[in-house]
Amino acid sequence: MNDLPGLQTGYRIIRSEPKPHCGYCGIEGTPLYRDLSDRLYDAPGKWGFRRCPSPDCGLVWLDPAPIEEDLGIAYETYYTHSWTETPSQTSFAKRVYRYVRDGYLERRFGYDRGEPSFLRKRAGLLLYPFPARRADLDFSVMYLPARKEGRLLEVGCGGGGMLGWFSGLGWNAEGVDTDPAAVRAAQEKGLNVRLGRMEDRESLPDRFDAVTMSHLIEHVSDPRRLLRGAWQVLRPGGAVSIITPNILSLGHRRFGAAWFHLDPPRHLHLFHPSLLRRMAGEAGFREIRVSTVIRDANSLFAASRSIAATGRCTMGPPRRARMAVWSKALQLREWTELRRDPNAGEEIALVARK
Repeated sequence: MNDLPGLQTGYRIIRSEPKPHCGYCGIEGTPLYRDLSDRLYDAPGKWGFRRCPSPDCGLVWLDPAPIEEDLGIAYETYYTHSWTETPSQTSFAKRVYRYVRDGYLERRFGYDRGEPSFLRKRAGLLLYPFPARRADLDFSVMYLPARKEGRLLEVGCGGGGMLGWFSGLGWNAEGVDTDPAAVRAAQEKGLNVRLGRMEDRESLPDRFDAVTMSHLIEHVSDPRRLLRGAWQVLRPGGAVSIITPNILSLGHRRFGAAWFHLDPPRHLHLFHPSLLRRMAGEAGFREIRVSTVIRDANSLFAASRSIAATGRCTMGPPRRARMAVWSKALQLREWTELRRDPNAGEEIALVARK
């Protein structure tokens, strides 16, 4: 056990256990980083990462890792505990943008909100010269085409921000999360959210048309069990959509131990595209599409630079103009790099069918 107090929350510590071997293939891992602290929420402890040396694997994982009973301490002040709905903006510019945004989503994914519009779809073309904005919008629907009254389960729904958006797009959406504070926040918004784990429930087989997991699989101790659970609850032909950090990204190559997406001690596993594809196939999925994306890379670059300079960062877009310009420029560079190296994006996007 790791009894280092690290940065303590009151008098609490997170008990930990060594994880020297790869949870996927069983090989002993090579140390990658050591003595890392929580850079966002001051959870206590010192943490490291290992990488599997097998060329057929390459998984990166946390070592030591929190024991299951203490993992919740790392989430006591986590951002998913609350979600405040942004007040509707009525300015002319905001209305124009929403019109163009809706046209893009209608053109690309079929989200016509019950009122198809040729002019709106044409207006959506205005976003095509802006790759960062398109990446944000593709993520906003988790790369899923519209399905009127389709049943959607968001696993790890947090405070319910994305769940409310999907409901507005016509999905019959519900969520599940293991964080009681996050579940309470979502339920207070009137959302259909329950506490627990998807893979622990036996009453959901063949129930959903889509399962979404945004930045979830890196937080769980058994990713393969999670994938099998998603396959179990989907109806035949249903789709799973997963977003997770990409350990091969340009940001990780540039910032190393200061890369924001390491996020110790909450990120237990970090994947690369071919490994996640293989794991999805082993879980029974087919028609697997995997890509890496630049979504929100500018904020990630600014946060990683802050970690490199100070050991700390705060979530959200950069506040200083020079930093905002620099981070946007690096995001654009990553977009151009994707043409040469498809693995350069900060996140992996996987969509597959049962």
